[in-house]
Amino acid sequence: MTRAIRWILGAGLLVSLLGLVSEPWWLELFGHARVSYLLLGLCLLPLVRERAAAVLWMSCLVINLACVLPLYFGGSPGLARGKLLLCNALAQNPTPELVRDFLLSEQADVVVLLEVRPSLLETLAPVLAQYPGQKLLPRSDNFGMALLSKRELTGVQVLESGGPPTIVADTLVGGHKLHVVAAHPMPPVGGAHARLRNQTVAGLGEHLRGCPRPFALLGDLNNTPWSPSLAPIRDQAMTARAGFGVLATWPSALPNFLRIAIDQCFVSPDVKVVDCRVGPLVGSDHLPLIVGVTL
Repeated sequence: MTRAIRWILGAGLLVSLLGLVSEPWWLELFGHARVSYLLLGLCLLPLVRERAAAVLWMSCLVINLACVLPLYFGGSPGLARGKLLLCNALAQNPTPELVRDFLLSEQADVVVLLEVRPSLLETLAPVLAQYPGQKLLPRSDNFGMALLSKRELTGVQVLESGGPPTIVADTLVGGHKLHVVAAHPMPPVGGAHARLRNQTVAGLGEHLRGCPRPFALLGDLNNTPWSPSLAPIRDQAMTARAGFGVLATWPSALPNFLRIAIDQCFVSPDVKVVDCRVGPLVGSDHLPLIVGVTL
């Protein structure tokens, strides 16, 4: 049993370390499940009875906590003056009316919708009627998108980076101007897609470096907040999760401790995040992300 524990912990340390590397692309995938690694480590703790196993166990703990623990510190106490909402609606959603009802109940100031098909927009007609600021890019594949705002959108642009488009625009939230970026990079289902995702992320980082402030980036970035390939965005912005925890969103069918946090909101340092939470099931394989802010 002791040898088996050492082998398990050694494998855990290996995958924990591999997840810190982004090249080749598939190594980074090992880093997404850090919460699961931590929970597995806690379950194994009673079986750690010798020094070598203890060293392996502690090494795994430190590496994974270094990624996850910062998400539990930060945040800004206060009253939210605006609400941002991200929802990957799932192109094949069998119950789009759940998305409609959820958006109607939340009444967010800014909504970023992903995997938007023309049929979804028909279902969302009552929602769209409440958002005078709109940029709609429905598609027949999984990369349709919509940016909605309770206030007029200005300076609307659609940025191309070789992958799915990105929408950028300015609007008012809580009486203050906010630059909004809506993105959905390719999922890393192979080397070519991973390179396109990283290309999009690098382009987003460049945009955030020069865009107006305050800003908020919302999107299914197909990466967890601590992933090395998200560095271009982390260099320019702060995750809205800081102070609120991991808030795993995908896949919604799994228990919370097996999900990963790939739906993101990053904000400029001058945006105070006073609330960040996960929304309910809406028929999608993603859970929505809801962010309360003060500008």
